[in-house]
Amino acid sequence: PVVATRDDEDDDDDVALGSAPHTDWGLLTLVLADDLAAGAGSSLELWLDGRWRPVVAPVAGALVLNAGDYLALVAADLDLVSPRHRVVAAPRDRFAL
Repeated sequence: PVVATRDDEDDDDDVALGSAPHTDWGLLTLVLADDLAAGAGSSLELWLDGRWRPVVAPVAGALVLNAGDYLALVAADLDLVSPRHRVVAAPRDRFAL
């Protein structure tokens, strides 16, 4: 299960979300960067330095790799962080497995 929390700083009434802010609970999450290339209007956003920032892949078709909560826990000596992120509603269907 995904546990999503909402803080006051998350308020952004003019953004339709496809997924509320969260971290991934497992080991790793792979995201195909088909809509994350520069200029494509990224639907994946990362909470960094107190604001939401779009994740931009260097090339279309690249894979974005998120470390999950469990990996951050079992590999604590590596200083891995499970990044807090959200998905902005895209104009087309998207699939998550």
